[in-house]
Amino acid sequence: MHELVCIQGTNKGRSWHLTDVPLLLGRGDDCDIRLTDSIVSRQHCRLVCQDGLVHFEDLDSRNPALLNGQPASDTVLQTGDELAVGPNLFMLTTVESGPDQEETADKKVTDSVTTQALLVLSSQSEREARPQTVQDLLVLHRLHAQLGRCCTIHELLMELEGHLQERLHPAVFWLARVDGNGDLNSVFKGCSAHEPESETPLISMRKALETRQALLLPASGRKNCGRIQRSLLVAPILFGGSVLSVLAVESNGKVGTYMESDLNFLMLLARILAPCAFAIEVIERYGNPNSAGVATGGRIRLVGKSRAISHVRAMIARTAGSNLPVLILGETGTGKELVARSLHEQSTRADAPLVVVNCAAIPRDLFESQLFGYEKGAFTGADKAFPGLMAQADGGTLFLDEVGDLSLDNQARILRAIESSSFRRIGALSDVDVDVRIIAATNKKITQAVMAGAFREDLYHRLNVFEIQVPPLRSRKADIPELCKFFFQMTKLTASHPIQGIDTEVLDYLSARSWPGNVRELRNCILRAVHVAGGNRITLTDVAGPDATTAAGLEKRRLLTLKEAEKQHISHILDQCHGNVRKAAKVLKVGRSSLYRKLVEHNIGR
Repeated sequence: MHELVCIQGTNKGRSWHLTDVPLLLGRGDDCDIRLTDSIVSRQHCRLVCQDGLVHFEDLDSRNPALLNGQPASDTVLQTGDELAVGPNLFMLTTVESGPDQEETADKKVTDSVTTQALLVLSSQSEREARPQTVQDLLVLHRLHAQLGRCCTIHELLMELEGHLQERLHPAVFWLARVDGNGDLNSVFKGCSAHEPESETPLISMRKALETRQALLLPASGRKNCGRIQRSLLVAPILFGGSVLSVLAVESNGKVGTYMESDLNFLMLLARILAPCAFAIEVIERYGNPNSAGVATGGRIRLVGKSRAISHVRAMIARTAGSNLPVLILGETGTGKELVARSLHEQSTRADAPLVVVNCAAIPRDLFESQLFGYEKGAFTGADKAFPGLMAQADGGTLFLDEVGDLSLDNQARILRAIESSSFRRIGALSDVDVDVRIIAATNKKITQAVMAGAFREDLYHRLNVFEIQVPPLRSRKADIPELCKFFFQMTKLTASHPIQGIDTEVLDYLSARSWPGNVRELRNCILRAVHVAGGNRITLTDVAGPDATTAAGLEKRRLLTLKEAEKQHISHILDQCHGNVRKAAKVLKVGRSSLYRKLVEHNIGR
């Protein structure tokens, strides 16, 4: 059965079945698809399905419709053709008919990709994919900068979700890993996807895995509301010649169906995602190493000799012997969990459990049941009792990571438990006493959150008996060479071929960078470099990419004076404009007279 889907315009997301009854498009009230744009004729064109073929007929319109970008006359349309009527864009699709086909449509993908797929791009097209708009370029640039901070699959999904929502606005997305047998396992669903009726499109994802092709397909396995059409983007994530994972994104009703430009964007995103996905798998396989420390003799040692990190070590030694709470503050990726583990291992509770609670990862409504536990039958699905994380930490240390992300009601629950050293499980009739030391950490500006009313002042003072500030990496750049060598020694055995060391220019380049993701970003950078290095040493190209010379130059440019930087920039723009001062002034957004004065001031010849 043929359908006409609106993919751009006021009717975006709607679709119409094509039958032997003509479908009339135009501005008039008698049209089946009414288009209000002034350049559309009252009766512009019509479509009719006869003998399985869709016939297009132009009705002598003033501004002819465009078929795949060309003026359209009476013709037969093919599946995938795009029809532009004024500013409105339609696509002809083919869907299965029959009431029982909707639930099993995904199973037919492998047999009828050519009839159901709106678009299939080959692996060659994927390699040639380029950002098509400045918006896409900015989104991909921000994603590339932030992926280096991810060291768990949860962090990866959180970063991925934000960038997908910014560009594709999906109803739901999935990330499935490929196991050793070449099949999909460990399917992760988007963190904010609240559509339980959406079934995982495993058939479509396996198709992308087998063919190594990105696919644009009609969304299947769902019962759509009304005439809202949805589509599915699927892209394999390739690294080192192998498919690591498969990413699938389903459109929502407001977006309607995806287009070729959306698939192009997803392919570029998958390419950027690949090194980070590989790094996370290596970390999980060989253990999650501490961000900036190493275990020696049963203890964790912070790597570095700078004054900033030496102060942190001194604070740990000073507070470790106490049972009082500690609040650890610092930016994301600085190693706050490492400090907490070091505090625990140097305390009298070192032989007892250290239980880590990621307050940002546990949904608000589930936090109480996870922290305090519940009795069997306390609620639907509680088929057995769960003691809770706080009970598991009895006698040891409870580390509340990202405590600044807690909701106010959960803050109140934690405050009561800390003050009374007891809690009550959901469904229980009595309290449970515990002996735990509380260590909390956050990357939020906690004092500002208290002033804004987003964090309870009484809980802040209860947690902040001792405070440890973990410095950002930019404040301890002298430690970068030692950190690089440590991370290299930690990961070199996982490389596909022997690697002996790191070039000196690499250490200089990395020491000059600002590292917004801090030590975690540096660690992931070295980890990626170890696995992409072509020779027996890590070179500047391995950490800065093929444009290593330009990258190094950009870092050095930061050391120029303002006058020197201005001269270099004007010279560069003038060269790009082939010495044309008028064009250069337009690019620089200054008047020509102002630019002439700068040329004389800096002694720049044309």
